[in-house]
Amino acid sequence: MAVNDKPCQTCTHYDRIVLGDGTRQGRHGWCAIRSVYPAKEGPGQVFPPEVKRARPGVLASPFIVTGADTITSCTTFRAKS
Repeated sequence: MAVNDKPCQTCTHYDRIVLGDGTRQGRHGWCAIRSVYPAKEGPGQVFPPEVKRARPGVLASPFIVTGADTITSCTTFRAKS
């Protein structure tokens, strides 16, 4: 039995990847709840509030998802309001 039946892009934890000069939205994004973000933002980046961050000098651990896809086993899905 599926736990989730909604696409990732409709979840509050979906952090879409912006491409190029910041004007193009990608098809993929970070699952903010399952990812470990870099210790600090790079130029022009803004991370969602309350994400887990790697310690300085430690690599990030992204959990990348396709926005239109549905991960049926996801137990952390929260619909955007």
